[in-house]
Amino acid sequence: PPVTVISCITFAFMRLIYGYLVVFAETKKPDLGGVFWVTMLYHTFVGLLVYTVVMTGIYYRRGNNYGPMIISLPSIFYVLWSMRRFESLFSWENLPFQELTDEATLKAAKREIKGEYMQPEMIKG
Repeated sequence: PPVTVISCITFAFMRLIYGYLVVFAETKKPDLGGVFWVTMLYHTFVGLLVYTVVMTGIYYRRGNNYGPMIISLPSIFYVLWSMRRFESLFSWENLPFQELTDEATLKAAKREIKGEYMQPEMIKG
């Protein structure tokens, strides 16, 4: 059916657009984006888990046999595995010690501080 072709084209186009928007739509800012980003990704996993459970249930209730349900059932376990892996494998809160002691990091140019800072309240005058 032509709906399948149009859907594939639409999803490919949206993948291209959202692939750009996620990475380049906003400039990098010094804020708590890491916490919000990780929370958003966790919520995406929860939404994906709900979706796969609901779709597996729909396949169970509306399918002529158990075939579609059996095909979609492993996706629930894959989403759970990916969610656990995301929670435990990625260290986003603390920088790994290896990166702190990397040669490139140690050889990075250090900024020179010129002059001397004196807190105004400490100056007798």
